[in-house]
Order: sequence, then C-alpha cells, then structure tokens
Amino acid sequence: MVIFPQCLDCKNYIGPSEKKGIYICKAFPDGIPRDVFWNRVYHTDNIPGDHGILYEDKRKRDQAKDRE
Repeated sequence: MVIFPQCLDCKNYIGPSEKKGIYICKAFPDGIPRDVFWNRVYHTDNIPGDHGILYEDKRKRDQAKDRE
C-alpha cells in the first residue's frame, strides 16, 4: 500500500527544507514532525509548536476557484 503524506494536500505545505529529510510548512517552519507528515497524527487539531496553523485542504480552495 502506498501512503501519501497529508501534508502534500495542505495549502500550508512548503516542501523539502535545505536540510536532507526535513519537510517544512507554515505551521512547522523548522520541520514537520514525522508523526504528522506520515499521517500517524492528523493535523486537524492544534499540536504543540504549530503556531496555531492547522491542516487546510488545498483541493477545497482549488475547487472553490473553479466555481468562480
């Protein structure tokens, strides 16, 4: 089974950091926790260190633009 990180569908996702193996987003600019990145913890509720920024599905935003 292939598992895709929830972060890839989040509008706050930035991408890989310059540090190898570290992925960043607006919520976790110093590195997304592995449990969040690999879907062991869903980021729909606040997690310590997330600066109050939660997962937001970017596909919903794109669908809203398509309807305009």
